[in-house]
Amino acid sequence: MGTFFNFWRGSHRSTAADYRTEGESSLALGHYDEAINDFSEAIRLEPHNVAGYLDRGLAFEEEGKYQEAISDYDMALRIDPYHALSHVHRGNACFALDDFDQAIHAYSEALRLDPGLALAYYHRGLAYQEKGHDDRARADLEKAQQLEPGLTED
Repeated sequence: MGTFFNFWRGSHRSTAADYRTEGESSLALGHYDEAINDFSEAIRLEPHNVAGYLDRGLAFEEEGKYQEAISDYDMALRIDPYHALSHVHRGNACFALDDFDQAIHAYSEALRLDPGLALAYYHRGLAYQEKGHDDRARADLEKAQQLEPGLTED
């Protein structure tokens, strides 16, 4: 059945959106290499689409390949420097590398672009906590809760 499924799966993908959809399914199932391959094909077909780079960056993060993820987020930001969520994801990858200064910078840039982005306040608050800036951390975490009640640590 696996061979037929792979044949069927491969024969029905022709657009970048198709590859992103398949990649998202693979990512959700924890099949990171498959997801990366699908997102790479989506990028090949649509090299100026932010979504492919964001998605592949997330797959790289799941594999612990944070530098590769940062490279993809940087590419997404070259395409669209005003994409606030790209800054958040870049910040998360920097955070995972214990580069809290770069993470804070990325979250702050996301907030400059979208002051109502609760996720950016939340993650910046966590980065401030790691740096021992308790007052800033508390303020950001409270702001995140105010904007999006129920936003909690995963």
